[in-house]
Amino acid sequence: MKLTYTSFSWIDETKENIFSTPPLDYTLKMNGNTRVINFVDHENNEHYLEISETTVFVRYDKRSLWLDINKPRENVLNFTEDKNIVLKWVLLEINISISQIDFSYEIYQGDTLLTTNVILLKFL
Repeated sequence: MKLTYTSFSWIDETKENIFSTPPLDYTLKMNGNTRVINFVDHENNEHYLEISETTVFVRYDKRSLWLDINKPRENVLNFTEDKNIVLKWVLLEINISISQIDFSYEIYQGDTLLTTNVILLKFL
């Protein structure tokens, strides 16, 4: 089974394609109503996702993020020991079909919108 993974970002209303993969092997398992997807991208980074109708959990390399459509979440990004940034992640939408899954979220620092992102998984 193959999928493509694409990430888009909007900064100041300018669309940028951040990341797109060629077709990749993946595994898909169901855990109740949650889809559990594993794949390794073309740069050898491991991706693990748990996606339901209201939540998204992503583990990418050594980073992880839990998003809930009903609850904005604050996360701390550690750049150095003395420089940390608290960002608020807001899950906007999740769409699940047989051929693809997409979800979108916004990232804020305080009340300032930094970026809007869309993740698209297409099953080939």
